[in-house]
Amino acid sequence: MNTTIQLPSEFLRHTTSSGFLYSNPITSGSINTKATTNCAGLFFVIPQVGQQQNKSKDIDDLIGELLAQNEALDSDLQSARKVVADVLYEDQPDSLKVLRLRAGYSQAQLAEKVGMKQPNICEFEAGKRKPSADTLKRLSDVLGITADVILRSINKTE
Repeated sequence: MNTTIQLPSEFLRHTTSSGFLYSNPITSGSINTKATTNCAGLFFVIPQVGQQQNKSKDIDDLIGELLAQNEALDSDLQSARKVVADVLYEDQPDSLKVLRLRAGYSQAQLAEKVGMKQPNICEFEAGKRKPSADTLKRLSDVLGITADVILRSINKTE
């Protein structure tokens, strides 16, 4: 949807360009015109605003900044992930996501510990991809569970 904003001088120019004069009811009988019409005009004065900077941050960047300020926050985040696993995902107790959260890792942290990138962990959790035997071993070492538990957790999402 386009919005047109006209200044009062522009409004006058556009309303008289059609060949009609616009007047109020008091003077409509005294002006010799082709047609007279009552007209209400609206215009908006919008103050010019400089460009605002986008102050949004990536959540990982924000958490990184917070961790740099307070290293004790890392253990709090790990504890919070464990609570999230038990409370929010109680209906999926054996999913890879819950296994990761119970270990206290974000996807990015788990990926770093396993030696891969975060989107790979996301694909494993979504059941879009299965890990190779080597990756499965590294996942089981980092999460502290057996490889068959990880395979079952991935197969349940399919």
